[in-house]
Amino acid sequence: SSSSSSSDDDDEDYEKIAIVLGGDVDDDDDDEDDDDEEEEEIDEPCDSGFPDVDSDSVYCEAVAWAKDEGIFQGYDDGEFKLTKDVIRVEILKVILLSQNLGIEEHDGKSSFNFLDVYTDQWYMQYIQTGVNLGVFQGDEKESYVLTTTARPADTVNRAEGLKLLFETRNVAGKEIPECSVPNFEDVEVAVWFEDYACLSKEFGLFELEDSNTLNAANLSSRGEIVLMIYRLNQALDT
Repeated sequence: SSSSSSSDDDDEDYEKIAIVLGGDVDDDDDDEDDDDEEEEEIDEPCDSGFPDVDSDSVYCEAVAWAKDEGIFQGYDDGEFKLTKDVIRVEILKVILLSQNLGIEEHDGKSSFNFLDVYTDQWYMQYIQTGVNLGVFQGDEKESYVLTTTARPADTVNRAEGLKLLFETRNVAGKEIPECSVPNFEDVEVAVWFEDYACLSKEFGLFELEDSNTLNAANLSSRGEIVLMIYRLNQALDT
């Protein structure tokens, strides 16, 4: 019929117009697909998993990663406590876990000649692992003295944290590159943590008030340590 012929002509004209314009007779469906793709590209806000670490915090992604990886846990009240100082056995634990090193089972008895540890405590498996890997030592002593102290509850400064992180990374057989940037202005040449400090500057492991000053003796907080571990992982292991 004439009405059917007219309808077919209209369809042909529409298809020709669509081709000229680079479109398609099913443009509406394509637009919907494009909208879906755009929606998928929108980044979700960071969820740290802890009520005291906001989504816009510089620590959020690091905390979320460490929680997902089983490296850090929160406290009984559900908080992460970014500003709480880290003690020696805590940083030993999280750094060993961050480098995917197997944790040895402690027998509940061995003290490894440390006078100040309790052999039934949670940290003994990490001390045992650290001692056997050569990354955890007690205080210096004369060779003829058998016992020493581990100071498990002592706080840790930035230099000490960096040393433990890079030495543990080395034991794990992971790459430690040569530093290629000038060191911090307050780090002396040939000081024992010189190389670690330089690498921390190159990879931006700390949030510092002055980018040229490390303040290596500053005590490290949980937030600082989780950021240090995360940023090194992102720089060298991803």
